[in-house]
Amino acid sequence: MEFTRKAHRLDPRDYVGQKWSFVTMCCDNRKPIFLNSDIATWIVGMLRTESLLHQFLVDAYCVMPDHLHFLVFGKAPASNLLVLAKSFKQKTAYVHQQETGVRLWQKNY
Repeated sequence: MEFTRKAHRLDPRDYVGQKWSFVTMCCDNRKPIFLNSDIATWIVGMLRTESLLHQFLVDAYCVMPDHLHFLVFGKAPASNLLVLAKSFKQKTAYVHQQETGVRLWQKNY
């Protein structure tokens, strides 16, 4: 029997536009990276910066020791949550890896 991963994404068009989205992103292997308050503060700042660049409003967020929750609203018809999530994860993962040598995020969100 071959293992197949369950699809957990909607159609890509469902992530575009002026709509609300709730996102959870987990740290790699659920490591409690965000117990470090400096890293947690930095993650929130990066979320704010990236959301502005991609035309999203961050309405709420919650930084837990090993994951991040946030509620965003697409401010424009072209606001794309998949693009925001990819950019945010890539930029934060790269900086964190360079500074600590530790992988930040799990593969999906």
